Amino acid sequence: MARKADYLREENRVLNKALHAATGKSRVPLTDNERRRLASKGKALTPQEREECCQIVRPSTILAWFRQLFARKYDSSRVRMPGRPRKANEIRELVLRIAR
Repeated sequence: MARKADYLREENRVLNKALHAATGKSRVPLTDNERRRLASKGKALTPQEREECCQIVRPSTILAWFRQLFARKYDSSRVRMPGRPRKANEIRELVLRIAR
């Protein structure tokens, strides 16, 4: 298992170097979905395993992503419209047409 992990770490280093040579950027652009997947997998690791495994981001970043991305659904700061959702425009137009 350790040999596989060593190989994957080295492969990541090579790919990061190739990315930097090709684009001039040292960071890999990630979507929220990719961050969420990395955060969920990284949160399951022990702190020592995170230190050994995390190659493209710091272990503290993994934990921060976990807090931010997974806590969003419990965040009350999102603005929600009170009351029932609006009817579709097609339905409203049909009702008005029938009423006329």
